[in-house]
Amino acid sequence: MRSVAERLITLAEADPKVFNWVALQLKAGRKPSQILAELQEQR
Repeated sequence: MRSVAERLITLAEADPKVFNWVALQLKAGRKPSQILAELQEQR
């Protein structure tokens, strides 16, 4: 099973807009699991 970080990286690699959004979320202090959950809700 892949880690949360690995799944988040895979999603971010696919789209530059997603990559930028993820980077901003991480800088804002959000946990990778929260970011991943939000991305999965949007898809």
